[in-house]
Amino acid sequence: MPREPYILDELVGDFVAEVSFTGRMYLRLRFGNGAELTLFEWPELHRFGARRGRDDDGYADALIDLVYATVVAVDESPTLGIVLDLDDGSRLTVSLSGTPDGFASYEAATFRGTRTAALGVWAPGGRE
Repeated sequence: MPREPYILDELVGDFVAEVSFTGRMYLRLRFGNGAELTLFEWPELHRFGARRGRDDDGYADALIDLVYATVVAVDESPTLGIVLDLDDGSRLTVSLSGTPDGFASYEAATFRGTRTAALGVWAPGGRE
């Protein structure tokens, strides 16, 4: 049985066009097709065998280096959260565990795609 289309599937085959930071509050990824993924929970970046988080040296630069990388897979799991795999071997994981008071917002992430009018919203603990 084929799986139901996933809202982030439209990112597969698209590239990261822009990485922008709003202070230490959130991170926005814009893609070539115009879609936007806003992360209120800072992602972990797995790249070149190393794992980096927001407080690690070089984290912001490593995120900026993702510009022009192409998304090859997306997933969401209870243990990892939102997962983006990129063609340069990088992986971004956005935790959905925790409580709302541990996040910069009541949402962990939001997604505005271009293929539908739907807005994806993930609260701590999973998708709303």
